[in-house]
Order: sequence, then C-alpha cells, then structure tokens
Amino acid sequence: MTRGQKLIVAETAAGFALIMLYIWRLRFTAPRAWIFILSFFLLSHIVRGERTASLGFRWSNFRECMESMAPAVLLIALSLMACGVFLETVRPISPEYGFMCLLAYCPWGIFQQYLLNGYIANRLSAVSSARRVPLLAAALFAGAHLPNWFLMLVTFAAGYVSTKIFMRYRNLYFLGLAHAVIGTLLFVVIPDSISHHLTVGPGFFARAGTRAYLGVPVTTRVVKAGVPAASAMFNTTLISAPAASALPPLTTRYASPKGDRQVVACTPVFSSSGGCVPTCKSLVTSVAQADGLAYRRWSWARRALEAAPQPNTGR
Repeated sequence: MTRGQKLIVAETAAGFALIMLYIWRLRFTAPRAWIFILSFFLLSHIVRGERTASLGFRWSNFRECMESMAPAVLLIALSLMACGVFLETVRPISPEYGFMCLLAYCPWGIFQQYLLNGYIANRLSAVSSARRVPLLAAALFAGAHLPNWFLMLVTFAAGYVSTKIFMRYRNLYFLGLAHAVIGTLLFVVIPDSISHHLTVGPGFFARAGTRAYLGVPVTTRVVKAGVPAASAMFNTTLISAPAASALPPLTTRYASPKGDRQVVACTPVFSSSGGCVPTCKSLVTSVAQADGLAYRRWSWARRALEAAPQPNTGR
C-alpha cells in the first residue's frame, strides 16, 4: 500500500469516526457539529478536485437507471406492502401522511447515499478491489446503524446492492429515491417492536430498554416539561392498564449528557384508550436531550414493569 493509499484509508476512517461521534455524542452535546463534519467531507472533495458528477450528482443517466432498476424497487415495495397487509402490521396513517413522509425522506435518502457511495465507496475504490468495495461499504453503512439489529441487517444488504448499482451507474438521485421508497415502507409496515421506530444510536436504548416485560407493547419517551402526557407530541411511556394498576408515583434522578442532574417525577394516569401514561414534570427541554437521558439511565419504566403484577392470562 502506497503512502497516498494509507492517507485515503486514514481519511475514510476519520470521516466514519466523525459520523459515529455525532450519532452517539455530538447531536446531544453539540447539535450544530454536523456543519463542521459536513465541511470535512466537502473539503476532502475540493482538495482532491472531485466534481459533483463523479460523486454521483448527475441527471444524465437517471432515466437509464429508472428503466433498469425501477422494476426491482417496485417489486420490493409491493412485496413489503403485501406482507404488511397480510400480517396486519400496516401503520394506521393516512395516504397523505405517508406521501409526505416519502417526500421528506427523499433528501435524507440522497444524503445517506452520498455518504455511503459518493464519499465512502469512492474512497474505498482507490484502495481496494471492485469486488471488495461493496462489502466494505455495506459493513460501514450497517455499523452506522448500531445498535438497531434490524436496521443493521437491512442496511448491510441494501448498502451492498446500492454500492453495486452506484459503481455501475454513479447516480445518487435514483439511489436516494429508492432509499426513500423502501425506507418509508419499512416505517409503514414493520412494527416498532421489530424496527424500534428506525432509531439508531443512544435513542435505541430509550425504546429497547423497556420492552414488554409483561408481554405488552411498550414505547419509551420523555415528556416535555409541564406538558400533559395526553397532549405531548413527543411523549410518554405507554404501558398496559393491568401493569399500571399497582404503580405508585415514582421519582427518578437522571444524569444528563452534560453531567448535571435531572429530576423526573412520573405519576401513572389512565388514558381513555385503556392504557396508562405517566404525567411528568421535568427539566427535559428537547427530544435530543431526552434521548441522551434515556441512554444514560432509563429506569422508571423498567422498574415499573418489573414491580407490576403479572396479568392474569387464565392459565
């Protein structure tokens, strides 16, 4: 390996490390750090004299990509919808909301494909064989979705295929659209008990850490200060009514990402749907901070579920 190739490997490793650092730490402590991370990638392209077309930002062969690969994407999309309908796992959302999700996902899908292919696959192509590049790129793409095992499996397979397509067509617009279509359908048809709401990084533990000890679906989030649980947009811990019946008011102390202390007081309150939500008063001010707190220690729902009596199943 030449000195230039070693520098490329070091640069690629540094770029991936910055992505992981942002996912796991900086988005809680320095949310605007993404500007500097993106500047790192842009500066790399400028120094190497790369043009947008070489990165995959081009329309010239978009139609060719669509004619060649769109039938496969359509088949996957129809298969996902058919499975969701057959297994009755389709999320209860309106078609308009689903379409808006798809539109919002497109820029994010293009950006992820840029990082995967426009940057990582391009760099790996300079130091590895064409056969190994898709595998290496897919492994890094899956690693960026830790610790969500479902997304890691999906992104490894999808990352491998998309890198193969990129090396043939070098078109990020098609890949971003395909990414958005499949990603939106995964959100619509895969239940959160499997997908964990497509969450990665510390936020995953806020959902996975309190799953159904009593065999009931559990969603874990934190209520914004002073907002009743029933009206919070980003919200509460939902547990079953039998599990909530024996719960006393609980107060749990959390350590925030900045090291100071947060106090969250939760009182179980029955909802009209028959479930139970805690009414919380806390110092939590944002979703990102809530995820950070949950990563550090999410004990209220866990303790509540473990302390609750087992439901009578008639056995």
